Amino acid sequence: MGYSLSWIATKGLVKDIVCSRLQLSMASNPARGREGHIRSRDQPDGWRLVLLNEAEHPLLKVSHLATLSKGCTALACNIEEHVMLGSAEQWTDGQLLWRLRHQGDIDTHNLEVSGDPPHVFPKIEEECRSRQASDTEQPPVDFVFEIPPLVAKSITAFKHDESDREGFEPLQWQGRRTWWRFWQSEIFGILAAVPTLPQDRDP
Repeated sequence: MGYSLSWIATKGLVKDIVCSRLQLSMASNPARGREGHIRSRDQPDGWRLVLLNEAEHPLLKVSHLATLSKGCTALACNIEEHVMLGSAEQWTDGQLLWRLRHQGDIDTHNLEVSGDPPHVFPKIEEECRSRQASDTEQPPVDFVFEIPPLVAKSITAFKHDESDREGFEPLQWQGRRTWWRFWQSEIFGILAAVPTLPQDRDP
């Protein structure tokens, strides 16, 4: 079926501030949270991981990452294996430092690179492109897709298809609920303003 998810890791912020900036709170239904909607745990070397069971989740928008990374470092990763989309980016103190993005359904060799990626990037890219060039399978395996998540793993020690899923706590995002409640109130307001038609009476 393939993975479809995204994640954010922060370093330099305590858990409560991470949750506050991302509008996250403990899941009201822990059983549902364990199914994988939004979960969080500590990673090695002081990283705090937030795992989102949705590719290109709204929390990975530029505005959210810029705010989240104020006074700290944030690393975000997108995985959508149905179109072989992989991306990774690092923000520090509200500024984007680098971004890698690959979309294999357009071109298995493409890789968008912006900013100044970490020193491990050239080695990882060389290894993946070498495996791509020597691949003889049909259809070919998309090894370039692996570059962004491998670079992210070199920093945070997390990769979506390698790391275990133990030790996570279920969370929920208040932002989506707030948006729904806004439209819910708008709809009810419109309905309340519609005049009630008189009922037909029997002659």
